[in-house]
Amino acid sequence: MKKTVKIILAAVLLAAAGAAFPFIRNFSDEALLRKPEDEIYAKVCRLDTDRLIRKINRIEKKYPDMTDKVALLPLYTALTERSSEFTADQLIAQIRREETQPGIEEAFVNMYAAEGYDSAGMLALLDDPETAEETKDYITAHCDLTPDELCGIFRGSDGRPAVIAIQRLAAEDSETAMQLVDEFVSGAQDNISDQKYIAICLGIAQYYEEHTGPEDIESMKNIYIPMMKTIFENGKSDPVRDQAVYALGRLCDYDLFAWLIENEHIDKYCKISVTERNYRQMKTWIAEAKSEDDIRAVLDAMRIMPTLEIGDALEDAIAKGSLPESDELRSLIETIRAEGVHAVDKYD
Repeated sequence: MKKTVKIILAAVLLAAAGAAFPFIRNFSDEALLRKPEDEIYAKVCRLDTDRLIRKINRIEKKYPDMTDKVALLPLYTALTERSSEFTADQLIAQIRREETQPGIEEAFVNMYAAEGYDSAGMLALLDDPETAEETKDYITAHCDLTPDELCGIFRGSDGRPAVIAIQRLAAEDSETAMQLVDEFVSGAQDNISDQKYIAICLGIAQYYEEHTGPEDIESMKNIYIPMMKTIFENGKSDPVRDQAVYALGRLCDYDLFAWLIENEHIDKYCKISVTERNYRQMKTWIAEAKSEDDIRAVLDAMRIMPTLEIGDALEDAIAKGSLPESDELRSLIETIRAEGVHAVDKYD
């Protein structure tokens, strides 16, 4: 009888331990992430590679938002330092595993690049519908890819990889980038998707903002503005036309700003976005103006979206004598005071 009781008790204890194991493991993960980074790193370096991969996947799944993933950096570091343990095929197999989480996928991509493996493996992942979108973005942004390969990604993708590819091309081989964009904008390509046009707009606008120095501004505008206007004029859907307007609005050029604000084919909400995007530049145009005609587009924009800070800039210019006072200006300033909102600075 005593032996039977002992067996039953042992079985109960084993079952309880099994039920408690996930809780203990989760508590262990939480306790680990609360430690300083150097302690986390030292602790996980003692794990074998398979256990380290399982731990990262488990924690990533538990903390899917990016803020919590910052705590995983010591684990990613410990893993990427072992890149030489993996062949190219093994890294690709890890990326393709269903349980592999997006963050560790990026670590495997880094490891693949660090070992100098052939880009063909990464390009195959870009073509695989099972590859996470975040991983495709990361591959396009960080892998060692030739201009021809980036062109291929742009032609073959309608999502973020196309945007990233055209940005990289513009930064690394601007001549090839412009030839590629012209191929689509000039009508040489048939049946271009809306997403492709949007990728062109986003890619060019972001590149212009991030990479164009003061000495290159005019030449870049001469290239980009006609392209964006062509997309706007030829766009067959509102999302494409709207994206072209948003891209043009980011170039901060007065003549272009006037074209956008005064264009009857552009709706009010797009003009509001253009006005917000050019908030700082409008203050500069007002400070430099000698007459109302010099800032006619700014005044028109204030009738669309009265902005208190622009009203202040107009009053300052009048007070300093750089801008002649008039009934029209006074009336507009009063309207701004009554109906205006505070500026939304899109550059913050």
